[in-house]
This record gives sequence, structure tokens and C-alpha cells, in this order.
Amino acid sequence: MPAPAVESTPVPTPEPNLSTLTLEVLNGGGKKGEGKVAQEFLQGLGYKVEKVGNAKSFDYNATRISLKKDKMAYADFLKRDLSAKYSVDEEVGELDEDSKFDAVITIGAE
Repeated sequence: MPAPAVESTPVPTPEPNLSTLTLEVLNGGGKKGEGKVAQEFLQGLGYKVEKVGNAKSFDYNATRISLKKDKMAYADFLKRDLSAKYSVDEEVGELDEDSKFDAVITIGAE
């Protein structure tokens, strides 16, 4: 007699501790004060924003996420959270391992 089929329930991926990820937020769209707005938004979600500034240019249309290689597990969480407020680029950039921050978020114009 065959064993009864066991129904498997997918186990959700546990949310990482967002406050352990150090972020730099850059204004890449040129809207005055948008870096500070993004900082407050992200901190309200539990992220640790250590620095806010301007990107080298203001020609970013979509918000761009760049992470250190060992922090790529945070990419989907950042995309999900930022998508609630911003248009987010699907492609995630990779930061140098000697970067001062685990992630750099460049806020775009859209």
C-alpha cells in the first residue's frame, strides 16, 4: 500500500534584520530634499541610513539599488520596500567590498 501524500506548505523566507544593513541614500533625480524624504521613509521601515547626499548627477530616472556581494540577500526586501514609494530599477548593482556602506540607494526622478 503506497504511503499517503503529504501536502507541503511553503515556508516563508524570514525577514532579515534590516537595521544591520548600513545605507547611503543619494538624491539622483534632483528634486530638492528627496534624499532626506527617502531617509525618513527607510528609517520608518527599520533600515539604518548612515549618510544622505547627492549623486554625481541628477539624471537617474528610476531608483537604483547597489549592494555589497555578501548583502545581495537584501535586494528583494529593498526592492519591495522602495517600490511602495519609488519606481525601482530591476537591476541591482554591486558595490566594492571595501565600500563604507552595505548598500547605496540612489533615488531617481520618478
